[in-house]
Amino acid sequence: MSAGLYISDLDGTLLDNKGYLSPYAREELNRMLEGGLHFTIASARSIVSIRRILAGLKINLPVIEFNGSFISDFSTGEHLQINSISSEVSEEILLDLASFGQLPLISCFDGERDRLFYLQKRNPGEEWYIGHLKEKKDPRVSKADSLEQALDGEVVCFTVIDREEKLLDLTRTLEEKYSEQVEVHLIENLYSPGWYWLTVHDRRASKDQGILALTRLTGHSPEDLTVFGDNLNDLKMFALAARAVAVGNAQPQIKEKATHITGTNEEDGVIKFILGDFSPKEGGFDGQN
Repeated sequence: MSAGLYISDLDGTLLDNKGYLSPYAREELNRMLEGGLHFTIASARSIVSIRRILAGLKINLPVIEFNGSFISDFSTGEHLQINSISSEVSEEILLDLASFGQLPLISCFDGERDRLFYLQKRNPGEEWYIGHLKEKKDPRVSKADSLEQALDGEVVCFTVIDREEKLLDLTRTLEEKYSEQVEVHLIENLYSPGWYWLTVHDRRASKDQGILALTRLTGHSPEDLTVFGDNLNDLKMFALAARAVAVGNAQPQIKEKATHITGTNEEDGVIKFILGDFSPKEGGFDGQN
């Protein structure tokens, strides 16, 4: 059997509450990667953000970004697989969002590079996000003349940012109408409390589907998998993996589905769990945690 494959979510799981990888986690993770650890990321973040936050890590496996919309090379950012929403469904969703008075952010790939289009900043939650990306000099951000402009590319995600109560009916509508075509998530932004993100991806764009595609590329199997998560968009990968590890700060639904619970993200629970498997003497993993 091949060596174990470890896959971690980022926000609320591997990263601390400010969205950073601790110096301890960075040092220990690099040491284990150099020792042969098979480790990668499955995140709702973009490859631009993932590469910035994890710069300097010796990850040599592809990463799963945008909840499985892309499988991408960590070192170059090149997309190895794209799971985009069909143009017909994208057009219908845009009309549905407009009927609820919402203007989404649209993430797409235009054939050459990733783009994140917005029409206007409609509330403080959106202002925070766009401002944060511009502060980080994120090259994807573009103010569109019209949101239809973004539909010319391969649309991978619609994002609506607003208060939870304004998004609940819209979430239910999208789930009911497009249950066979898309994945819908409604999650509070950890770094902008009180503001919720409604994200819409293609049905193939989920962490479990991304992981299955990754295992085909790497020769692993679900029996080899240990995954780490904290939030509802991690449930499907928890159902897939042999070992599903919830961090101590995880949502109750995640802890209920976990095979193991480790320390919180502030305690570097992911790293300490992997260290429990690592055998420095043998330079491998004992798999007994």
